[in-house]
Amino acid sequence: GIPSLASSTVALQRGIGLDTGVPWGGVNDFYRLVNGAQEEIAADPGERFFYNNAAYRMLGHVIQEVSGEAFHEYITENILEPLEMKRTTLIREEYERDPDRMIPHWKKPDGTIVPTDFPYPNVVDNPDFSFIAAAGGVISSVTELANYLTMNMNGGKFGDVQLVSPDSIEKMLTLHIDRPPNHYGRYGYGYGWGITQDFLGHKMASHGGSILVSTAHLAFIPELKIGVAQAANSAGLQYQTIAEGIFTALMGMEPEKALPALGIRERMEKLTGTYQVYKGLAIVKVINKAGLLHLEQKNHFTDIVVPLIPEDDTYGSLRFYILTDGVRQPVEFDVDPSVGIDLYIERYRYHKTS
Repeated sequence: GIPSLASSTVALQRGIGLDTGVPWGGVNDFYRLVNGAQEEIAADPGERFFYNNAAYRMLGHVIQEVSGEAFHEYITENILEPLEMKRTTLIREEYERDPDRMIPHWKKPDGTIVPTDFPYPNVVDNPDFSFIAAAGGVISSVTELANYLTMNMNGGKFGDVQLVSPDSIEKMLTLHIDRPPNHYGRYGYGYGWGITQDFLGHKMASHGGSILVSTAHLAFIPELKIGVAQAANSAGLQYQTIAEGIFTALMGMEPEKALPALGIRERMEKLTGTYQVYKGLAIVKVINKAGLLHLEQKNHFTDIVVPLIPEDDTYGSLRFYILTDGVRQPVEFDVDPSVGIDLYIERYRYHKTS
C-alpha cells in the first residue's frame, strides 16, 4: 500500500517548464524519490490497492533489466512492430518529425488553453532511464491503438502473430482487486485493465490516462468484440462515458436511457443556473463544478461557493444539503414543468431565471 509518489507530477511539470524542486535527471533520481518514501507506506502488501505510476515505471525497469534492452527498444520490437503500429513511438524525435502530429495543449486552471511541448524527455538521450515512458510515454493514434485493441479482443493474436497467450489475456481480464463499485456494480482491477464485471450484461475492460497535455482511453467488450480507442491533445473530457455511449449504441440501446452517468448529468444540468428571490433582492447561482453541484453567492457582503451534497447519489431526489461544521442545512429544489424551478434555502424561496 504505497500511495502515489507523484512521479508523474515531477515529470510533467518539468516537461512544461515548471520546477518542482525534485531532481529528475535519470535512474538514480527516480529511485531516490521512490526509496525515500518509506514513511509513506500505508499498509502491508495485499491490504490496500493504489494505482501507481511509479510502480509501472518500476515494471518498465524490470523489462529493461531482464531483456537487456532499453525499454523503448523492447516495446517497439515486441509490441509496436508486430501490431503494425508504424507511427506509434516512444522517441520524441520521431514524434516531432511526423508532419501530421498532434500539438499538445495545456488547459490552465483559469480555463485558458495554450499549446505546449510534449513533456517527456527524449528516451534515446538517456537509454538507461528509458523506462520513464512506461507510464504515459507512448505516442500513438486512434487508428493504431485499434490494432492493440484487436489483439486484446482476439486472445492475444493480431493477424497471424500470437503476441500474448490466450491464458495471459484471460488473466489480464480477470478482476483481481475490488475497487469501489461504479454505476454498474462490481468494479476492480485486472492486470493493466479496469474491469466492470457487468456492463449491461457484459464484462467491460477499460483503461485511460492523461499527461495533462494529451490523453488516451481504450475500452472493449471481449464477448462482443467491440472496442473504442480515443485520443486527445488536452485533458478533461469524459472518455469513459463516451466509450460507454458508443457501446450502448452498437448494442442497439439509447445511451440517454441506458447510461446512468448521462441521466445524472442531465438532471444536474436542469438545476444549474441563476436564481433570484422576490424582486431580485438576493441572487445565487447553482453551478456544476468537478461533477458536483455548488451554490455560489457573490454580492457586496458575501463571496461563497459551497457544495450541494445530494441525498441521492444518482440525483434522483431534489433534496440536497449544505454541510457546515458538521451540521446539515437542507436545500430543496421544486420542479414544475408549467411554472419553472424553485430553490428553497432556509426561509428563502428562489426562482430560476436563467
